[in-house]
Amino acid sequence: MKKYGSLLMIWMLAVCMLPFTAQAGDPYWRGYVGGTDSVPVYAAAKKGAREIGRLHLGTEVYGNARGSYVEVMLPYEERLGYMRVADLQEIPPETKRFSVFAVTGDEVPLYQDNSEKSRVIARHAAGSLGYVMGEMSSGLAYVAIGEMRGFVPLHSIRKTGQETQAVQYMVELPLLEEKTISFTGQYLMNSATGYGLSSFFYMSPYEAKDGMATLRIAAYVGAYAQLTTGAFLPVGYIDGSYQPQMAYVSNPQPYERLNLRWEPSKDGHLLAKFYTGVPVQVLSRIDGWAAVVMADNRTGYVLEEFLRLGAAEKAPSLPQLRAKRGVDTYYDSQGERHTLHLKKGEIVDVLGMDLGYSRDTCIVRYQGLYLPVPLADFESAGGDYWPARVSGGSLNMRDTPDTASSQVVAKIPERTEISVLFRGEQWSEVLHKGTRGWVMTRYLRFD
Repeated sequence: MKKYGSLLMIWMLAVCMLPFTAQAGDPYWRGYVGGTDSVPVYAAAKKGAREIGRLHLGTEVYGNARGSYVEVMLPYEERLGYMRVADLQEIPPETKRFSVFAVTGDEVPLYQDNSEKSRVIARHAAGSLGYVMGEMSSGLAYVAIGEMRGFVPLHSIRKTGQETQAVQYMVELPLLEEKTISFTGQYLMNSATGYGLSSFFYMSPYEAKDGMATLRIAAYVGAYAQLTTGAFLPVGYIDGSYQPQMAYVSNPQPYERLNLRWEPSKDGHLLAKFYTGVPVQVLSRIDGWAAVVMADNRTGYVLEEFLRLGAAEKAPSLPQLRAKRGVDTYYDSQGERHTLHLKKGEIVDVLGMDLGYSRDTCIVRYQGLYLPVPLADFESAGGDYWPARVSGGSLNMRDTPDTASSQVVAKIPERTEISVLFRGEQWSEVLHKGTRGWVMTRYLRFD
């Protein structure tokens, strides 16, 4: 099963849905470099335009049709340049082979675009293997390495004299050796340095036969084995000594939640928010962000400064909720979805809030399972409360967390300090003058 936590997934999905031919009027085009060796990429879609590089036979390209040219796009929606439709073809050539290279320096950058001023999306260790899809006049090579595409300085790589292999329509690095190991599932890395974007590719244990799996290894790079697919697997996973890098969420204040985002950016789409104490596995780091697997197996990026490496000496207590009525929810196991019924009065630990729903939905832990439950069916089970002040005028406190069917039980004046029993994304349960109720979270200030 594959999980993606970057724009790479969007690019791959887009490629799969694009038409296969370049005809007049087509907004998109997908195909392969044809010819016998390499063909030019131009700076503009016109005759006599400056050549800015060449792509090799078999390189997959996609982009926008521009008459007799195609505006070639890169995985992160950057424009590479223009190519003539006559130099491209619909199906991959039978001789789709690329030259293999080895990285010759330490921490060699993989750039997102055809410029050394563009974003570094990974750094690679000496000995890491990849294959060359083109050379640019900028002094960079267009390459595939670690299940990612990008650009590396030509002076930082050395061609090995080997070529890639075609394995079931996939391009793979030359095989060094095969190892059969006991396999329970593992996330793969995009580099052997721990720096870069993650594809969140998970080698599922369901792909193993009788608990055993055969790994196709292309090279050993430091503490990693590089597979023929290009991805990196810790050597410790092969010999049984592997210890994943664990951390836990450490927010500055107990009422705050750590944002899990789709991309390593403060503008990245929000997926969920997690409370202090939630354990995470760190896969890689990039620009102050960490690619992580949360305790409930969600993947994404969080700000590294709000993680504490290692296990907590004393696990911080998570907020708890009590079911006000019977609640049906679900969990996934071995590729199947199962229903679970929580009885009235059952208490659950709250890891955070799932932002993929239109109403407040909590991520809870119950009997070792991680479940999504609607906040409206629960109430605080006690424990610590958080002080807050009312802002934006007087605030209605309601008996249930909604405006359509609830009753107003009190009006709380502006600047009044109240006790927050549970902070949800849209609604929070509060205590005011001995009365419990619900208020809209956006009118609370946590100082």
